Amino acid sequence: MATYVPGADNILPDIQPFTPDYKFLSAVLDTRQDKYSTNWKATNDVYNKVVYADLSREDNKEQRDQYVQNLAPSLEKIAGMDLSLAQNADSAKAVFAPFFEDKLMVKDIVFTSNYRKEMDYANRLLDSPNREQQEKWWGPGVKALQYKMEDFVNGTADQAMNSGLPKYVEDADLFETAQKILGEMKPPLKMSATVSKKNPDGSIDPMFNIEQQNGDLVVGPALQFIQKALQDNPRVQQAYQTQAYVASRDFAAEGIAAGTYGSVQEGQQAWATETISRIEAVNDARLPKTQAKVQELENINLRWSDYQKNTGIIPGSDEDKSMKKQMNSYEQVKATLENQMQVQDLLQTPIAEGSEGTLNRAYQLLMGANMMGDMVAAAQNFSMRGFEAKLVETPYSKFKYDMSKQNARAADARNLEAIKLVNRRQLAKEKGELMFDERGNPLFDYFGSESYRTGDASTAGYEVDKDGKIDADFNVVLNGTTIPYVEEKEKINVNQVDAITKALLILKPEGDDGNQNYTIEVDGKEVTGNIDLIKTALLDKDETTGVLKNQNLIDELYDNYSTTILNTTALKEKDPGLVARESYKNLKSTMAGLNQQTTSLEQFVQSAYRDQKDTYDAVKASVIEDKDIKAFMDAGMPDIWETDENGILSPYTREQYIAEVARLAELGEVTNYNKSWQIDKGTNEKNYMKQATEYVASPSYTGTLSMGVGGGGYYEPIFNADGTPKMVVDMTAVENEAGEVYDALQKKMNQGLTGSLGDGNTYKTATLKSKMTGAGNTAADLISNPTYVAAIDPKAPNAAGNEMASNLFNQLDALAQQGIQPMFVQGSLNNVEGDIEGGFTQGQRTLEMFKADLRSYINNPKSPNSPSAMPRATIEYMPVYGATDDGEKSTAGYRIKFNADWLASKVKGGSDPSNQYGAITSDQFESLSDGVSVVYEQKNDISPRSNMNSMDYFSPVLSGIAANPNGYYQPPEITDELGDEIGTYRFVKVSDQEYMLNWKFNNYQEGGTYTTTSLFTRQILIGPEGPGRTLDDEEALTRIKFAQRGADNVRAKRRDIAINGKK
Repeated sequence: MATYVPGADNILPDIQPFTPDYKFLSAVLDTRQDKYSTNWKATNDVYNKVVYADLSREDNKEQRDQYVQNLAPSLEKIAGMDLSLAQNADSAKAVFAPFFEDKLMVKDIVFTSNYRKEMDYANRLLDSPNREQQEKWWGPGVKALQYKMEDFVNGTADQAMNSGLPKYVEDADLFETAQKILGEMKPPLKMSATVSKKNPDGSIDPMFNIEQQNGDLVVGPALQFIQKALQDNPRVQQAYQTQAYVASRDFAAEGIAAGTYGSVQEGQQAWATETISRIEAVNDARLPKTQAKVQELENINLRWSDYQKNTGIIPGSDEDKSMKKQMNSYEQVKATLENQMQVQDLLQTPIAEGSEGTLNRAYQLLMGANMMGDMVAAAQNFSMRGFEAKLVETPYSKFKYDMSKQNARAADARNLEAIKLVNRRQLAKEKGELMFDERGNPLFDYFGSESYRTGDASTAGYEVDKDGKIDADFNVVLNGTTIPYVEEKEKINVNQVDAITKALLILKPEGDDGNQNYTIEVDGKEVTGNIDLIKTALLDKDETTGVLKNQNLIDELYDNYSTTILNTTALKEKDPGLVARESYKNLKSTMAGLNQQTTSLEQFVQSAYRDQKDTYDAVKASVIEDKDIKAFMDAGMPDIWETDENGILSPYTREQYIAEVARLAELGEVTNYNKSWQIDKGTNEKNYMKQATEYVASPSYTGTLSMGVGGGGYYEPIFNADGTPKMVVDMTAVENEAGEVYDALQKKMNQGLTGSLGDGNTYKTATLKSKMTGAGNTAADLISNPTYVAAIDPKAPNAAGNEMASNLFNQLDALAQQGIQPMFVQGSLNNVEGDIEGGFTQGQRTLEMFKADLRSYINNPKSPNSPSAMPRATIEYMPVYGATDDGEKSTAGYRIKFNADWLASKVKGGSDPSNQYGAITSDQFESLSDGVSVVYEQKNDISPRSNMNSMDYFSPVLSGIAANPNGYYQPPEITDELGDEIGTYRFVKVSDQEYMLNWKFNNYQEGGTYTTTSLFTRQILIGPEGPGRTLDDEEALTRIKFAQRGADNVRAKRRDIAINGKK
């Protein structure tokens, strides 16, 4: 039996019941659950990515669906596995591995996801309230994404695998970007200058200039700046590449929809080919023009450089602004040329093989074209910031009558030199020349002036009858006005050609080819050669008629070149040195005179026509008293005068009248009046139309219409396609009846014009010559021509006598130089009939003696005062001078009546002629007592009062006022010797007896600019010499004042350049 030892400890343990570590176990279980949940979620995510994968390609969608179906057994096994175990989780994931190992499937998932992300970004831009963000959206960017997706979906597996991920390309908005960077330029881009106004066709408007700030003045530098800043910007290039890509796809899509193309690739290739061809054609057309423009501007800038080097230009001056304007224009066009050259180089570079090579080339070309176009648009838009423009009237005004009804405009060359238009005494006083009596003795003016008288039979301009009246058969309208007008026009054309060729030499001294050869188009063919050849080609005449062939071409060329030459402002922009050259100034003056004379001549012919038309209207009533003539005109036959919509009168010739009646008959506006005793056979009784016929030859035909010898034929009626008769004007009836009406009206009008009706002065009359010479408007005025008379006295010199004697001696010298012997006739031609006998040699010798004595007295102030020794005489000048029975005289002449004392002093040796030894005998003294006439052809007359010159005389001021619908005359630019405008002046008509002269000066200011004075005005009252002479005298004096102001400006400018100019 067990015993217990007393005092011994009990060694039995205190057994406690087991308590699990629930915290630990919970942590373990949580960890395991987390692993399970994580692995389950991952497995579920993979499952969802497979089952619900966002795919775009149909083949991938089908393969995905098939794969999901095949996953069912594997998914059941996965459901019973402890996914907290790593090996089980890996096994579950391995079930989906084949899906994700399919590269095309994965590419589809990634591509689609990226596409949706980029589209979401684009939509956010579109909906953004931020304008800057919103402007990054654009249609091509979205379309490019859509086309990329379309290609991915429809391409092969390999194409899909090689596709880049779609990315939205933002709108580079080159336009706005350019505006921003240009606006931030330091210093700001700004420029001002006076420029020429352009017409819609690009030609210069001679009527106006533009005082301009910015605008096209800054387009060049703005374009150059944004090209450097943006052309190579990657963002910009991507945007334009996208734009080109979308253009190709749009083209292809439209073609596919229309059934033109079977695939995108085919459509894109067609687009590429068309784009390359189009850009190449456009570039080929533009490149030569741009090259020529660059060369032109390069030459302009070289001229400015030379001008600056030789003359100096003040910084900030008007010239400095003009020079910079040309430099900027050059930079702009040069940038365009560089772009076109790049296009050409690209076009000439071989294209890589394959369809992509052609497509990429088209993309490059279109990118460049679009980018350049947008840059130019941006530069032009920016140029309008701060743009200011003020239209200013140029001093050049050109008003033309439309003279086409008279078969062309006419003009005559005359140099517009104010010195020749002035009253010589007043001008001489202004210049300090003493050609008058400073004491103001009125007798001096009386004895020293030229007198004028109406001529006699020897000076009658037209053939007269026994009663001294103009021949009634003389056709005043045709022979007195229209034909002389045409003849004047031909002379004008010759002078126009001379001006044209001078303009060519001034504007293009090197020619069109650099070798002083020029090219013009004549009658549809190019003519190339030197100036002489060009002149010959333009002046070519018809072999039959002798009329110039190229009148219209000459007028057109002259108008173009005169517009250019007379616009000094525009010319100075291109060649600052040109406008200061004498050759240019002379040509400018000549062309200004030509234009004024054109206007004047047209006014003269219209004035003559108006008087003639007044007479026609006055006598017409008596003509239509004839019942047949009245009936014809009531039936629609027109007057023999026509007035166009501009009020320009034109007379019909007989042939023109018949043609007009035929035209009206065809329109049904003239009905057929048949005289009671005459019916137009075959012609409609109501009009002048009849059925057309054609002649059919028939040798066997023997009817009444048999024609020709040895054969016959007949006329067969002609019908239209619809079976109706073909109707034509019966020209025989028209010619007969219209001719009858014309003859009746013209004859009666001509009787009134020649003074054959009434008392000879009942009706107005005029010819071109009578208007140009200032004659009256009666028949008597047509006949008479003036005789100018002046006295020559070496001891009492006077301007009129001195000038008349000088004109006579100059005329003799001019004839001698041409090898022409004038006719020397004893006394006057007033009693000479038939041929003029010109062998009065004693008269010729006596005139030579008189000239020698006169020279001695003029050159020797101490000559004797004996009346018998002094060579005194009376000189008469007749612009028309011939035999009394000569109709339209072609000769002019002088008659000198020697002082009797002087003549007597030449007789020596007493009264017996046999003992006389002097220069003349007493018998010769008698023959010389009535003077000596010197006669020569009018065409060789050089007198300022000759018919040639007096017809050429016109008042530029008065003609300019009459031609201007606004009633004022303002001449072309008046420039100083440096080519700068001195100012402007204008004559304004207030009434027939009162005019106003308004003027402004330009004053040179230090720094190279000009200020314009306020307006000066002065009243002009017309003097006894008439408005023309009064106004021309005033203009001459005004030009002297302008010349003085111009000289002041030149001195100031030269001083300024010497101090401040930069070379």
